[in-house]
Amino acid sequence: MLTGWEGGHMGANWREVRILTDEDVKPAYRGGILRSSTYKPPKSRAAISLSGDTDAILARNNADEQDNSSLDAKRLMMWCERFCRDPASVKSFTMHREVRGFNSNAMRNVLSSHIRELNYHGSIAFNLVICQGSITIYSPHWINRLRTNSFVWWVIVLLQLWIITWPVIFFMEKRYEVVHTRWNASLVPESDSPLAKCYAFGRDESSLAEYWAPAVKQAAWTRRHGQGNLLTRMDADRLQGYSTRQLLGLRDASSDTERERRERVNNGEAGFADNVVGLVRGLGEVRQDWRFSAGWGGNRG
Repeated sequence: MLTGWEGGHMGANWREVRILTDEDVKPAYRGGILRSSTYKPPKSRAAISLSGDTDAILARNNADEQDNSSLDAKRLMMWCERFCRDPASVKSFTMHREVRGFNSNAMRNVLSSHIRELNYHGSIAFNLVICQGSITIYSPHWINRLRTNSFVWWVIVLLQLWIITWPVIFFMEKRYEVVHTRWNASLVPESDSPLAKCYAFGRDESSLAEYWAPAVKQAAWTRRHGQGNLLTRMDADRLQGYSTRQLLGLRDASSDTERERRERVNNGEAGFADNVVGLVRGLGEVRQDWRFSAGWGGNRG
């Protein structure tokens, strides 16, 4: 759903990045098996510190490249170096992201009203899920390769081997989770009016729901479901401007080919194939019209 906000330039206030430093005492995974408030460097490697004079500590051989990088980029580079220099064979580096300022109820109300326009009598449930809420980079150890293999995962679950594998991974893995990003769907600027609110790319939840409504209505009518049938922006863009009857493929949504066929029938020039197509199409249209007028869903057709 939120892909409707893609494109264009996003200011720094719409996307916030927080990278932990050594001065932060917030418990987090800093290269250990448990959360800690301090970074403990491996004994076999020299420590890479983020405290003190940051510019001096984060110096690079290429001075020009260093001048063009931001402070967050330098901190991220240092944590990446800590991760790469960690001698642990099983380790992971994870970045988390979240969406703030998004009112899912407003979007739910708009989409519900559009689905009810189809005379749907069943229940409607919405669940907001952030796709790829976290990204994890694993070290190239054979344990990490096996744990990301779906076949091996199912074998372990079915054979109840997780009783052994989970503790082994827990005590072996060194985890780094120090990067958190926040994407603001809306912000309240500093002003005298408490009602002032701005949205990313000027699109609030209602306008975003209207953008996706044609694709959602057609998917609901055709009972589109499954992981392989997810709606995309191509679906939403393709159906913009369509009326409800056009989306559902009802009688007034005839294509140019269908209009030519009907014209041949009216002129008495139709062949056997035209008559068969007309019969099949007519039965389908009657069924669709009846379904739309009588209602569907809620243990109905």
